[in-house]
Amino acid sequence: MSDIVLYSLGGLIFYQAYATIRVVRHKSYTPEKKRHQLLIIWLVPFVGAALLASRRIGKALCALTYRKSRTIEIDSALQQSS
Repeated sequence: MSDIVLYSLGGLIFYQAYATIRVVRHKSYTPEKKRHQLLIIWLVPFVGAALLASRRIGKALCALTYRKSRTIEIDSALQQSS
């Protein structure tokens, strides 16, 4: 792996650990609320990665993004020529 990927992964894990510690130490949260927040902190990045790693969903997202950006470029070009 390249250095930038390793540094990014390390930074992400460090930030998630930092957020976890802050949530656990917070006194006004109930234990149930803490569990929910910890699930969000740790599951959201993994769910997002799994979605993008899926070939079908990843290709669909890329195609949708490309089509949307092309449509915006064409619309702006048509408006400028009018």
